[in-house]
Amino acid sequence: MFPRGLRAQLVISFVAVILLCLALAGSAFAYLLQPYQNQQALNRLATMAVPLAVQVRILEVQGATPNEIGAFLDDQADDLNVRLLLLRQDNSVLYDTGATLAGRLLTFQGTRPNDYFSPVMQGTVDIGGEGTMAVVSVSAPPTFSAFERARRRPPAPEIRQYSVAVASSTSSLGAEWVQVARRLGMAGLISVVASVGVALVLARSISEPLAAITRASEAMARGDYNQRIPARGSDEIARLASTFNVMAEQVAKSNRTLRAFLADVSHELRTPLTSIKGFSEAIVDGTARDTEQIRGAAEIILEDSTRMERMVEDLLDLSKIESGQMQMENQIVNLGEIVDGAVRRARLRLDGREMLMETGTGLQMIEGDARRIDQVMDNLLSNAINHTPQGGQISVSTQSRNGDAEVRVHNTGSFIREEDRDRIFQRFFRGSVDGNGTGLGLAIASEITRSHRGRIDLETSEQEGTSFIVVLPLAHAANGAQPADGAPS
Repeated sequence: MFPRGLRAQLVISFVAVILLCLALAGSAFAYLLQPYQNQQALNRLATMAVPLAVQVRILEVQGATPNEIGAFLDDQADDLNVRLLLLRQDNSVLYDTGATLAGRLLTFQGTRPNDYFSPVMQGTVDIGGEGTMAVVSVSAPPTFSAFERARRRPPAPEIRQYSVAVASSTSSLGAEWVQVARRLGMAGLISVVASVGVALVLARSISEPLAAITRASEAMARGDYNQRIPARGSDEIARLASTFNVMAEQVAKSNRTLRAFLADVSHELRTPLTSIKGFSEAIVDGTARDTEQIRGAAEIILEDSTRMERMVEDLLDLSKIESGQMQMENQIVNLGEIVDGAVRRARLRLDGREMLMETGTGLQMIEGDARRIDQVMDNLLSNAINHTPQGGQISVSTQSRNGDAEVRVHNTGSFIREEDRDRIFQRFFRGSVDGNGTGLGLAIASEITRSHRGRIDLETSEQEGTSFIVVLPLAHAANGAQPADGAPS
C-alpha cells in the first residue's frame, strides 16, 4: 500500500525521480563508454603484440625454427598471462600457446587497421566451442637490413614473414566494463542514500507547515479561533500560512461579531418583549380595568411591536447588504433632489429643533439606487435629530469636490469620543441610539454608501458638534469629466 503521509510520499517521489535519473544517466554512460572500453582493451593487446612481433622477426632472421619460436611464445604467454598465436601469411595458425587452434585457418570478422599501429590488424574470430575471441595480429617489417648489416651476416635465404596474434576472449574484454559498472552502481547507491537525506529535509520543510495548518484548521473546527501559523520566507507555503492567518483573524472577528450581535439583539429585544408581555398580562388578568388603562397598554404594545418590526426589517436589510443579496437599481439620479426630500420629511420631526438647508445651484448627478440613497439620508437625519438637544441646530449642505458629491449633515450638542469613533458604524452601538432608535441606522447607511463606491466620514468636537459627510462619486466624473474643485452643484 502506498504511504498515506505527505512526508513519506514526498520522500518516495524524490527518491524515485533520482533513481530514474541515475538509471537513465547510467544507461547512457554505459552505451557511450562500452565501445571506448573495448577499444582501449584492444589497444592494450596491440601494445603487447607489437614488441612480440619484432622479437619473432628477429628470431626468424636468426634462423629459429617454428618450435623455437613457439617455445619463446609459451614463455611470453606465461609472463603476460595472455594467449599467443603464431600465424602464417594466410592467417593459418602455425602455433597456439593454448594448444587448440594449431592448423586452423582463422577468418577475421570486422577486420580493420588499429588506430594507433598501422601494421596491426584487429577483429574477432569464431573458434567454435570456445566461443568468440578478439584477435590482434601484428606483422613485423619485411626487412631488417640495418639489423643484418649490424650483425655482419648475409640476409636469410627464406623469410617466412610470420605474424604474431594476441588473442583474448570477448567476454574478458567486458571485465573492465563490469568493474566500471560496479563503481557506477556504488556511486549510484551513495547518491541514493544522500538523496534520501536531502529528500527528508525537503519533505520536512514542506510537510511541517502544512501539518501545522492542518492542526490549526482542526482546532478552529472545534471552536478555537486563536490559531496563527508562523510564516517564514516568501514561497507558496509562506503565502499560504499568511493567508491562513488572515482567514483565522477574519473568522475570529466574525465569531466575535456574531456573539456580540446575538447579545445585542437579545438585549434590544428583551425590553420591548418584556413590555409587551407585561401589558398583555395586565389586559388579560384584569389589572387594566377601565378603557383608558386598556388603551394605554395597547398603545404601548403597538409602539414596542412597531419598534421590534423596524428592528427586524433593519437587520434583514443590513444582512442582505453585507452578503451582497440586496439588488441595487443603478441609474443616474439627482442627489440634490434626494436630499431635499429627506430634509422635508425630517422637518416634520424637529420638535423645537432648528434645521438649516444649504444647497448649491447646480445638479449633483450620481449613479445609484435612489431609494437606498434616500434611506441613507433618512438614517443620518434621524440620528442627528435624536442627538440634538432642545434649542440645538441641524444643518445640511451639499457640494462637489474632486469629482465627488458631498452631503454634510451637522448637528450641535453631541460629541463622539475618540475611542468610540471606530465603533460608531457598528450594529447596536450605544452611542448612536436612544430610546426611539434601533441602533442600526448608521450601520445600514455605511453599508449602502460603501456599496455605491462611496464612504461616510466623521468630524466631531465638543465645541462644534458632530458632522457626518456622505461622499459619493459623481456620474459624469466616472465618464471622464472632472468638475472644478469646490464648485457647487
